[in-house]
Amino acid sequence: MAAPAQIAYLSVVQWPQGWSLEQRVALAATAAGLDGFIARQRVIGEGPMVLARGPEGVMRSGLAALRGAGVLAFVATQSELNAMPDPLLVREMAWAEGGYSLTLWRTDEWRLLRMSEVRLILRAALVEAVRDRGTARSDWPDELTTAWVLGVPEVAIPAAVAGAISPAGGAPRATTTRATHRIEIEAADGQRYRIDGDKFAWGILADQRAQSDSANATRLALRLAREAPGAVVDTGYERFRAPKGILVMPRRAPVGTRNVPEFEFYCRWASVMYRRLADGS
Repeated sequence: MAAPAQIAYLSVVQWPQGWSLEQRVALAATAAGLDGFIARQRVIGEGPMVLARGPEGVMRSGLAALRGAGVLAFVATQSELNAMPDPLLVREMAWAEGGYSLTLWRTDEWRLLRMSEVRLILRAALVEAVRDRGTARSDWPDELTTAWVLGVPEVAIPAAVAGAISPAGGAPRATTTRATHRIEIEAADGQRYRIDGDKFAWGILADQRAQSDSANATRLALRLAREAPGAVVDTGYERFRAPKGILVMPRRAPVGTRNVPEFEFYCRWASVMYRRLADGS
């Protein structure tokens, strides 16, 4: 019996300058084997995007078609995403020679992070918009909508969420928001360290410490970026549109943190993207 085909993700980093939406749709439909409607949904937006998931051979054929048309694109396989180590959750940071001593959450173990070895710094905010339960019908399940922004204290919730109406003409339900601010740091050995505003002490900022996690996360990310000259700084999660039903994440977030599968996928996928851009593969 033949082994199952390796699954891969066909992804676009950047479309050629000046291309129209119709040009994108036509090429995406051909290269990824998508119908026109799905192709149109996938190519909307400017940031890096996942076009399709499928057998690696098929996705690589699509990659050749995209690159042949001048599109900056890459393929990430499910196995390489799965093989990446889970992030270690950081509770505290302290100065150390050449970098920082990281105290891990719950275990109190520590790791030395040398800034010369940092290759990726990812700054993102995950924003929950949760409808007030007070006016919900008992047979209507709780709904949670997740949006993503970067470094923005005040988040504009889409009208479709903020103005949600309960079924059968019920009264409008109030919407509240809560943001979790994160910094994901990847070292040269592939280990990732996660700073989660809900679990992190911002003492390392000293007199630069602000009142909000948003400001603190942005200030710390900027500091780390200045101290890691070899690192790529990613702020693209805000623009990432995860196609429904095609992303597969075998792992959850670290224990004690909110699980958002799209974010777990994005961190690994972005790591592959920057490696591909660096080595041209």
